[in-house]
This record gives sequence, structure tokens and C-alpha cells, in this order.
Amino acid sequence: MRGRKRFRRLRSFRNKYLRRRVQKLKHVCVHNEYLILALFLWIVALLVELTARVYDLYRIFPDVDVISHFAAGVAIAAFLFWLFVRHHLDKKYNVNLYIAIGSIIVSIFWEIIETVQEWFFYNPAYLVDIFFWDGFFDIIFALLGTFVFLVYINKKKNKINKKRC
Repeated sequence: MRGRKRFRRLRSFRNKYLRRRVQKLKHVCVHNEYLILALFLWIVALLVELTARVYDLYRIFPDVDVISHFAAGVAIAAFLFWLFVRHHLDKKYNVNLYIAIGSIIVSIFWEIIETVQEWFFYNPAYLVDIFFWDGFFDIIFALLGTFVFLVYINKKKNKINKKRC
């Protein structure tokens, strides 16, 4: 008899512990798929850039970096959206506006880094960026990638709200 009571108490304790653990896990609903998407697209953007430089694709197709800037725009938007959802700010603020502004800021910062990099490292003549033209179009394509992500998110918004913790 005594062993059964002890066993029931242990099982009861285990069940309470497991219930609390599951509730904690349900509370930490952070939509990690957007973080994974952002990291994957950053890797894609960097691999496109690296491949274009290693195989000298800029000589053949000067606008090859459009792909990487588009992917980077989607990655920036996915990461910023993940941050908003992670901290439950998506209902409090206009997420679309902040993601678009954040994407522009990160893209401008990236173009400034590219320009400064050219001051310190030698680039062949066909790789030298004219900031206004090349940088402007790179920012436009990153913003285009951001808008594609925002259209996707706005279509999926009802499912996201239902999935919320």
C-alpha cells in the first residue's frame, strides 16, 4: 500500500512538472521560421556575392549582385519581423512601416561600407561602384525584396494571429 501512495505522489509531481514545462514552452512562441529564413537568405546573399567575385562574374554580367541585394532585403525584413513578433510589438506598432524604414537604413549602411571598402582595398575598374547609380539601385532592389516579404506576411497575417501564444 505504501509503495502505491508513493508511486502516485511521484506520478502526480511528474505530471504537474510536465504541465508547467509545456505551458512555459507554449508561452515562448517566437515564430523562429522567420529567423531561420533570414539567416538562410543572408547566407545565400553572401554566397552569391562571393561566387560573383571568385568566378569574376561581374565582368560578364555586371548586375549579378541584384540577386544578393534582393535576398538581403528579404532577409532584413524577415529578421525585423521576427524581432517585432518576438517582443510582441507587432500589434502595438505599424510593422510594415518600421520594417521598410529598417530595410532602407541597413541597405544604406551596407552601401556606405562598400564605398569605404573601396578606399582601402584595390578593386579592378569594373568592380568600382559609383555610389549614386550602383548604390541607389542596390538599395532599390533590397527594398523590393522587403516589399515582397511584406506582401507575403500581410497575406499570411490571419494565420500568424491564430498561431499566436
